[in-house]
Amino acid sequence: MTTTRLTTDGLIKKIMAQTGGYLAFPFNHVGEQAAIVFATIKQRHNHKILAMVYQKDDQVMVDLKLTPAHSESIRTLKDVAPGAHFNQRYWTTITINATAISDQKLTAMIAESAKLTSR
Repeated sequence: MTTTRLTTDGLIKKIMAQTGGYLAFPFNHVGEQAAIVFATIKQRHNHKILAMVYQKDDQVMVDLKLTPAHSESIRTLKDVAPGAHFNQRYWTTITINATAISDQKLTAMIAESAKLTSR
């Protein structure tokens, strides 16, 4: 079972609703025309990034922080790769609408990322 087809906005809303995080754009500057808009969802209490959502080549992408063992175990799945923008030991990049990861597993990974970034 694969994830439900999500838009960038839909994924951002899902992560924010699940985690209580807030939306920020620290990698895009006001007035700058960026090829990719990186939407980060941050922890309210410590301002750490718990997820980064963006669109690349018409694909919805998310970077999540997972334990090294979990990251390694899911990288054998289709459209799951080492983190494109963060420490590759902990961060994993998922092409949301192309992966075989189920909605339930994605929800669990969002929770894991929130937990790991809450410290």
